[in-house]
Amino acid sequence: MALMLWQGVGDKDRASEHHRMALEILEKEPESVELASLYEDISHMLWRTGEHAEALSWAQKAFELAERLGDPTVLAACYNDLGTLSLKSGELEKASKQYEQGLKIALENNVVVGALTLYNNLVEFYWSIGEFQKVFETAQKGSEFARKVGGIYSIPWIDIQLASSYAFMGDTQRALSILEETLALDKRIRNVTHISYVLGILGEGYRWLGEWDKSLRCLMEARDMAKKLENIKLLEMPLRSLENCLWKWKITRKPRNTSTRATVSLKKREKHIPSLLVRFQAFQNCI
Repeated sequence: MALMLWQGVGDKDRASEHHRMALEILEKEPESVELASLYEDISHMLWRTGEHAEALSWAQKAFELAERLGDPTVLAACYNDLGTLSLKSGELEKASKQYEQGLKIALENNVVVGALTLYNNLVEFYWSIGEFQKVFETAQKGSEFARKVGGIYSIPWIDIQLASSYAFMGDTQRALSILEETLALDKRIRNVTHISYVLGILGEGYRWLGEWDKSLRCLMEARDMAKKLENIKLLEMPLRSLENCLWKWKITRKPRNTSTRATVSLKKREKHIPSLLVRFQAFQNCI
């Protein structure tokens, strides 16, 4: 119940009250996986809401108990929490080891949800430290794993990372192909928030390739969906991109400019790849 309150509806106060009541019950009983899981959920909520010092204390309690009990599910979750907290405090080497150990435990013990989460977080971590080969390799493995276990709601998130990696390497067409497949999957499973997210990135990608009509359609649809969802962060980026795209779209429709439109070479466009990557990564922070 507490998880649903803080993660689902953002009601931290009510979630904390449920945590308190659960602690009163479980701490009177013998040590259990349920108690370790409760400690971990409190830690997760606290670092998500910016209370890192307190989150670390609960994560360590959860880790110690899960280790004593030998529970791989809670251990993998604790390594994820500890890795995130180490990253936030600038302890990069420590964060890397914690994320990697958590993924190892999750894969060895078939902790599917934990493995999917850690694949995604590891890719984002490798981006942050500039380990681009590891980004690509981990995103590929994560995408394959998600398909193998039928993690249909995780595939779009991991494939966004894989598309970002292809964009960074200069293969914009492959990146856009992956994004198009991701959009089709999101629509099929009605992953409404993520649809707006992917449309925004696709619109940006088409814009750099000079495909203005496709870009406009994607950005306008992303804008309209973000408005419907009342998500300000999702709305900001398509609005900014639309301004640039509409300006260029109008120019390319003037008769005197029709010949110049085709002169933009792929090599010249590839100079924009770093900017496209920045957009990919910036969209990751919208949700």
